[in-house]
Amino acid sequence: MVPPVSGGRVQRTLERLLHLHDSPSRTAAAFALGVFFSFSPFIGLQIVASMAIAFAVGLNRLAVFVGLNANLPWFIAPWYAGTTAIAALALGFTLPSTLGADLQSLLDLGWTTGAFWTRARAMLLPLVVPFLVGPTVGAAVVGAGTFFVARGWLVRRAHRAAAAVVVR
Repeated sequence: MVPPVSGGRVQRTLERLLHLHDSPSRTAAAFALGVFFSFSPFIGLQIVASMAIAFAVGLNRLAVFVGLNANLPWFIAPWYAGTTAIAALALGFTLPSTLGADLQSLLDLGWTTGAFWTRARAMLLPLVVPFLVGPTVGAAVVGAGTFFVARGWLVRRAHRAAAAVVVR
């Protein structure tokens, strides 16, 4: 746990608001919530949804925000493509063998044209369910793993800090 910050009213308010003195389990849960949303298919709603849950259940908002930054830009496309493809196969959806070529021809149209959006809708509409299922299940797995790893690390850190205080 973080030692209390001495100081003024602003510092005490920030500590209360951010839940900086939470247990290792609650801090790990907050971080894992952020990681879950960073890998979820709820693009554009991740910050709002995760912070709403953090406020509703009183989790450390800073840990949630740090977890939201786990999915880096160079992971996004492979993550969503891979988890969507796995979900499509698991759910019995058939991916067209020409999907790669179809995507390339779609990108050749330019995203500012009406033809681009018409073709994109026709190509991607059948993949909406796998897109919602695959990244959500994958995000739950990554989030759960993150919780256990973060909790273990935070518990060990708290034990070391407590042992250091006893030694002094």
